[in-house]
Amino acid sequence: MRNIMNPLKVTVGDVSDNAITLDVSNNILDARNVMMKYNISRVIITDDNMPVGMVTEKDIVCFVYSFNSSRPAHEIRLGQVMGNKAPITVEDSMSLTSCAKLMLNKGISSLIVTHKNSTDVGIITKTDIVDYYSKFYKRLNKVRDYMTISVFSISPDELVIEAMRLLLENKVARIVVIKNDKAIGIITGRDLLPITSLVSSGFEKYDKKNQFGPNMAMISLKGILFVGDIMRSSLITILSTEDLAVAGKIMIRNRISGLPVVDKNAKLKGIVTKTDILRAFPRYYK
Repeated sequence: MRNIMNPLKVTVGDVSDNAITLDVSNNILDARNVMMKYNISRVIITDDNMPVGMVTEKDIVCFVYSFNSSRPAHEIRLGQVMGNKAPITVEDSMSLTSCAKLMLNKGISSLIVTHKNSTDVGIITKTDIVDYYSKFYKRLNKVRDYMTISVFSISPDELVIEAMRLLLENKVARIVVIKNDKAIGIITGRDLLPITSLVSSGFEKYDKKNQFGPNMAMISLKGILFVGDIMRSSLITILSTEDLAVAGKIMIRNRISGLPVVDKNAKLKGIVTKTDILRAFPRYYK
């Protein structure tokens, strides 16, 4: 990466990575296994070597838990999971600032990168931009300036299916686990990804109005798992007075997308995410 302070002079091609791709004919188990193997959260889907979409770990979790199908997961092709939306692509010559603004405007976490005179595709994510911010924007903002105060939380004694419901219904990426008003863990879509195999054999969609009949199979299976069983208890937190660039560095080093913000007594005060850092990034270059 070139040591340039002004992001208007840094292009997407300077910070983007080569993409891991799967064919549209691959199934959701292929995508799930690739994501777990390479510790990534998304893959680009191609058809005849041309990018046609993207599937994320959240897409897989949503599909497996919400889709009402009697077919096993290995028969569900990625073309069904990614939907009909045209992929959003950018040229590698786009400025990093424009890229950050596009992600924020579209509410997305990554973009497919194309290269002039080449069929190769790349990918740029919030992680890439946060990494740049953490290196070149030190001591400019505090966590408190951009953190989100409203946080979804759950008790470690709740069933996993309740955590899943909160994630899907509120369209959030993470839930903080609290006990006695203190943050003790966190659950994300990635934590639910490994257990999708437990519900990928044709169980029907969970329905609170109908807790008997075929749905009982899924409910009984889910009933043995509590939030405390799958949450990440090695919780990394941050104070609201800390430098926002430090928050970004912590996220990059630990391969996480958000940090619960706590006071000196570990009481939850909010959360700061990669999206929050993205909001700070183009502030000085309008």
